[in-house]
Amino acid sequence: MFRIWDLAEELRSSIVKHLIPDAHIKVVLVKPRKGEGRTYHVILVNESEWADFRTLHSCGTLSRTLCRQALFDARQADETRIIIDMSRHTYHPAHPVFRSTFTHNISQKTLLHFLSNFTRLHTSTPVAVVKGPEQEDLSFDGEDSDLETIIQRVSVLYDIDSLVTTADPGDNDKILRMTFKTLMDDSDKKSAPSFAAVNDGIEWALHYSQASQSGSIASPYLAKQLTAEGLWAVGNLLAGRAGRVATHFLDDYLGATDVRTKCHSTSVKWLREWEERESVKAAQEEDEGMDESE
Repeated sequence: MFRIWDLAEELRSSIVKHLIPDAHIKVVLVKPRKGEGRTYHVILVNESEWADFRTLHSCGTLSRTLCRQALFDARQADETRIIIDMSRHTYHPAHPVFRSTFTHNISQKTLLHFLSNFTRLHTSTPVAVVKGPEQEDLSFDGEDSDLETIIQRVSVLYDIDSLVTTADPGDNDKILRMTFKTLMDDSDKKSAPSFAAVNDGIEWALHYSQASQSGSIASPYLAKQLTAEGLWAVGNLLAGRAGRVATHFLDDYLGATDVRTKCHSTSVKWLREWEERESVKAAQEEDEGMDESE
């Protein structure tokens, strides 16, 4: 019978690392019960993908030691990250949700302790930017739409390895990289400077969270021991406030009142419509290719 302990140490470690996925999380604001204050809850979305690792971890002292070392090495080598994809929130991420809408398989204390040992946090969100007259409840390529539209995915990579135990209020979180990936673009080339200014505004808001924040959560949002409210604030800044800051920047400084970011729920909706359209187009092209080969 095969036993993992019969293998060389390097092979054992390599096998265990294959059992370690990224930690995909979703953070929600919980609708409070009577007398409660604001409560935030972290959900490990891909908990099932960690099942094999957790099973091996529970097989005994040697297995536990092997798993802990493999997880430590994977974190230090940036082979596993915390992932917050804000497109999982189809509604406005600042809206509270009922407790009945999510499960409690892992205690918050255990989950946050587990997450606090990661070195990188990757956040992303779709952002739809439009130029043209105000129009509501339209598909991004609706026949009656006069909008120039860009749909992009904004991604931010945070360093959470070098965080200090205590930070001065107003400090900014440490951003390692920020990217703007254009998914769909039907804008006029003459409008490029206005759309670029939107991204400049978003980037500024993300770098200077204290200046662009609203509400009671003070920056920095990420501390040595991660908190649910801090993780929620990071996601909400990216998916909500950063876009609004960019729009206000255009209005106040450039007077470009016809260029604006759409709200988060619309951005997610348009992303899904674009993905569906691209999927249909790919299927049609594949069918046409098969017909030509016959």
